[in-house]
Amino acid sequence: MTVPTQRERLLSADTSANDRPNRPVDMTVLPCEQNLGTIEIVVTDELEQPCFGVAIELLWNGKRLITATDRTGYARIDGLDPEDHALGFVALDGKAWELLTTESLGRQPRCPRATWCPGREEPEAAATHVVRSGDCITSIAHAHGFLARTIWEAEENRDLVRLRKCGATLAVGDIVYIPARTIRRLTVQPGQRLRIRRLGVPEMFRPRFLDARGQPRAGLAFIAHVRDANDTPLADVSGVTNDTGHAVVRIPPDATFVEIDFLDDLFDGPHIFALGTLPPVDTAAGMISRLNGLGYDCGEVGSVVTERAAESLRRFRIHAGLAPEGGFDQLAQDALAQAFEP
Repeated sequence: MTVPTQRERLLSADTSANDRPNRPVDMTVLPCEQNLGTIEIVVTDELEQPCFGVAIELLWNGKRLITATDRTGYARIDGLDPEDHALGFVALDGKAWELLTTESLGRQPRCPRATWCPGREEPEAAATHVVRSGDCITSIAHAHGFLARTIWEAEENRDLVRLRKCGATLAVGDIVYIPARTIRRLTVQPGQRLRIRRLGVPEMFRPRFLDARGQPRAGLAFIAHVRDANDTPLADVSGVTNDTGHAVVRIPPDATFVEIDFLDDLFDGPHIFALGTLPPVDTAAGMISRLNGLGYDCGEVGSVVTERAAESLRRFRIHAGLAPEGGFDQLAQDALAQAFEP
């Protein structure tokens, strides 16, 4: 058998190619441009824990790009022209976050150009929120992207503040004014890593535990079980009550449930807190709830002050240094609020 030479093989291949019909060849290649760059964003809370799902807006040349942080608090935007861009947060008020550091990414790999959308979203207008069971100023503010104090200190909420005194004890049906969000953006360039702190997160829940003599139960080890607004169990939080008897538990601002178990006393508890459901202190239900919590047995919480609850109130007034027959006047309300929420 004769083996064809290299020249014969090349001629045969050329002839075969000429005999085939011409067909279009798909030469589509996603272009990678050497001058395009990347911006990285890392968002953490006040305890340096990652913030998940924070929506980020990047503006450039009349165009808009939206992304969000992953469960590690990280977001990355590739394919950006080497020019100034404006970066902000879609659902956060300008006072609810701060820039911690800006770092250089160094050498970056080539990448395809980013995909942009035209225009920009208009900011939300001011609004009102009708309080539902489980709401408090903290949860309402978090849902709208604000710090709690921004809403609580708004001039339009002055009458509500005077009436309720504490943003944690709103009544169902109360009207809360929600201001328009302040727009704040950073000027950024590709090649930067931005570290951002989300302010007001987490919230600190601080129930206080006293013994039968009214003294702080300090130094008790506990475990707190927390559920979020979707009734999803979160990671347990462990700790020890401090010198004033407070168990300090970090919770998301929209948490609805906390259960505290003391490890050294299996017969004590569990202590269950339905957050956002404590009635205002100037209501019968608010008075009874607080007296029950302080160890004065008033019985079932309701809108009617029973003789049992009235007797408990008289005992509380005596212990607070007040005249026993004054009823639930302003002095008793102030003393009860101070004793229950020191």
